[in-house]
Amino acid sequence: MAEKTAASLLARPAWLRIVAVAAGLILLTWTVIGIYWSREPDVFWVNHQIEDQRVVVGYSTTDTLIRVAETLLEKPGAYLTNDVKTTRVLLVNFPSWELCVLTQVRDRARVI
Repeated sequence: MAEKTAASLLARPAWLRIVAVAAGLILLTWTVIGIYWSREPDVFWVNHQIEDQRVVVGYSTTDTLIRVAETLLEKPGAYLTNDVKTTRVLLVNFPSWELCVLTQVRDRARVI
């Protein structure tokens, strides 16, 4: 019977190490993508007057509606609610946020 040394007991097959490294890299990549996609949008201030200092009725509402819709369309990761990839699993409730913004834009546009 051959003696088992500590090194031989701790040795793992090469394929197991390759699978573990690949899984770790995939998880790291998804985490980085999730952090990038989950950044908060920049704060914008509502414009009350147009450039030539005239006050136009409804300008603030329309300008805010346009900027909110642009935030939804131009955010990193695009519109994630339709995404079927598993990367969005790491995002915290992002499809719900998108649905709320979409509902707000739709309702405000209907009112206008």
